[in-house]
Amino acid sequence: MNIFVTIGFLIANVFYLLAIERFMGVFFEKRKTSFKVMALSYLLYFVLASAERLLLFTDFSFSHLTVIPVLFVISLNYGAPMIKKLVAVACNYVLFTMLVAIPYGLISIFYESLLDNLQIASVIIYSCGSLLSYLTASLLRRLKYIRKNQLALPKLWGSILFVQILTLIGYFSNNPENVIMGNNLLITTIFLTTNLFILYLYDSISGMYEEKLNSALQSQEKDYYLSQSLLMQESVERMKAFKHDIRSHLTALKEYFLKSNPADATMYFDRLLGEIEVSEVYSETGNIAFDSIINYKLRNARQDNIQLDVSLFIPQVISIEVTDVVTILANLLDNALDAIAKVDEKILNLYIEFNKDSLFIRADNSFDGFVKYSEGKIGEEKQITTSKNGAGHGYGLKNIKKAAEKYNGCVDISHTNKIFSVKIFLYINQRG
Repeated sequence: MNIFVTIGFLIANVFYLLAIERFMGVFFEKRKTSFKVMALSYLLYFVLASAERLLLFTDFSFSHLTVIPVLFVISLNYGAPMIKKLVAVACNYVLFTMLVAIPYGLISIFYESLLDNLQIASVIIYSCGSLLSYLTASLLRRLKYIRKNQLALPKLWGSILFVQILTLIGYFSNNPENVIMGNNLLITTIFLTTNLFILYLYDSISGMYEEKLNSALQSQEKDYYLSQSLLMQESVERMKAFKHDIRSHLTALKEYFLKSNPADATMYFDRLLGEIEVSEVYSETGNIAFDSIINYKLRNARQDNIQLDVSLFIPQVISIEVTDVVTILANLLDNALDAIAKVDEKILNLYIEFNKDSLFIRADNSFDGFVKYSEGKIGEEKQITTSKNGAGHGYGLKNIKKAAEKYNGCVDISHTNKIFSVKIFLYINQRG
């Protein structure tokens, strides 16, 4: 084998490796394994692909089917639902197969005599295909919503995977003796354009879905802010009224003491203290997002006879998106209050502290001792989904975990027979 042919194949395979890395970046936002593990999986692909293509360089019928399992192994380095990983592998294989077929089709039409020299032709075709794959993957990285969307959309992803399978069946069955189908440039172009459009459509639907969720969160956020504004206004009005009447109150108390009537004086004091307690604000850190949500959610705590212990140590400004604050705190407090409503002993302890670049949130609440667990696969650890009933139970904790992952954080859930505890840790780069 010509040394230049070997070098040409290896260089082209490096570009394919880069193209795969960029293409995985279209679907996945971040990896979940160490860099060493990910590098080994890419190296395995490089070795297998190079061996396969060097052995089969004399025959254009290679389909690199043996590297599909390795593509799946590469996808396991990233955090996403399994159906999304399968879609990424299928789209990767289909698109790159089409892109290597395009230069073959062009040569077949405009420079067919080059195919007489299989070694030179295979290097040129494979090199052009690798460059096209890299450029296409780089362009597809502009689609931002596919990789951001981590929500379960099995119907959408399942449909896309089904289309990829149909594409392969239709593409290869047209000429089983030449599976890359380069001699039919029109079919190749149609399939390629269709699949690129599917990815664009996938990105658009994901974007619309995310905007819908953000809109719902922003609507909640406005309600919290409005509640906080009304609460602050009510407190200010009460304080103004109290200051306005303070002279009269002090005069009345003076009369009670002058007449040696401590019982009436005590009752008068209790009434004044009651008016002050009604306007109690649970969170006044100056951080509008946290204050609004906490005060809104706990506004009826006293009437519901909940024993509250709220300790907050956070600055006025934290580098965390308001929508994530809404997702975490709203779901956390909703779950806690729902659980408290089912028991006689109503206890809620909320502790939030910001220290350097980390935010720690802990909520402990009394509950009825009943906990639901997700039905995971055999061998997998079951996850707590809370004791809510109905089709939507457990999504509160799932949304909290999803928001925490954005900040490289974690969620720890534990419970005794009477107390349910949720601990949330977020890493927040204030320098950003």
